[in-house]
Amino acid sequence: SSASAAGRESFAGAVPQWATASHDAGVTAPAASVEGEIYLPLRDQAGAEAYAIAASTPGSSTYRQFLSPMVWIDRFSPTQADLDAVVASLTAKGLTISAVPASRQYVVFRGTATQLGALFATSLHDYNYSGHVLAAPSSVPSVPAELAGKVSGISIDQGKLLTHTDSVKQAAPSTDGVDTLSPTNGPPLAVNAKCSHYSGENTVTAPLAYGQTTFDTFACGYVPSQLRSAYGVGSGQDGAGQTVAIIDAYASPSILNDVNTYSAAVGETVLANYSQILPDPKLVSDQAACGFPSGWQGEQTLDVEAVHGIATAANILYVGGFNCGGGLDVALSKILDNKLANIVSNSYGNTGEAIPADSLKGAQNLHIQAAGE
Repeated sequence: SSASAAGRESFAGAVPQWATASHDAGVTAPAASVEGEIYLPLRDQAGAEAYAIAASTPGSSTYRQFLSPMVWIDRFSPTQADLDAVVASLTAKGLTISAVPASRQYVVFRGTATQLGALFATSLHDYNYSGHVLAAPSSVPSVPAELAGKVSGISIDQGKLLTHTDSVKQAAPSTDGVDTLSPTNGPPLAVNAKCSHYSGENTVTAPLAYGQTTFDTFACGYVPSQLRSAYGVGSGQDGAGQTVAIIDAYASPSILNDVNTYSAAVGETVLANYSQILPDPKLVSDQAACGFPSGWQGEQTLDVEAVHGIATAANILYVGGFNCGGGLDVALSKILDNKLANIVSNSYGNTGEAIPADSLKGAQNLHIQAAGE
């Protein structure tokens, strides 16, 4: 960040790389609702990083001497006074506060494109990127002088909403039958294909591509006992006493039933140690932009099946975000600020590294907290 002549503090790291003139689709509708996030600097950034490294390094005097959430927050988190100043500045401009974690590391808020533009001295434009139309600042945003030094980053673009899983396409059926191939030099082609239990077991002939006409068929898929064997998981390594938290957006209403139906079908034990924290229905947002709750449900069920299949006696905690943007940060903070798990699995990703530097830094600080705890 840098100070401007008017005393405002600018944040060039809040502008995503795709917010360029060639992608510009015009000014965002003034009344459009946009989520934002302000990140606060850790009180002792160097100290937090050093502790995370030491706690993770064999031979260190503090190796595995993890801190409780309360101690970590008291030692490294932003001050309450700085947080209060940020919240007051947002609410004074009519913005709505969605969430503030106990660690005080960020504030998730919502407002219209006009409100965000006024507070951050920029204009939001729509940009065509990766098949989506996303709002982002058209110039470097800044915060008022009274917040200078109290903010480490800003997120007022919609790139974080690309975390949903539509970048992963459903493969052909994993049973024997007719698969559809999509050659580059012709229309889709239906072929008889037999799935393979190992690479190269079965092949199929298809139109020339990449200099060949013979291709391996899809894998038939592995059951949990095969995966445990592949990873060398033996007796006494069933995850007993451990809690694995899984984070996705929203929540499937049938996760547990689906997981146990699958487990019974493949000869696995029932998942008895399951709990979940669901998002506040009043905060659920950005459903269309996030691919709708239904778009996440297959991934959520798969995540729980995968953990249970490897660590059959572990406790599994599912924590749902109220959207696929700031809601995922909030879900992670619920776990970290209360130390609800030993292990966290975040099953989401971004398209084309679309996240600007400020957002990445905010996420990294959460990872530093996790390592310290």
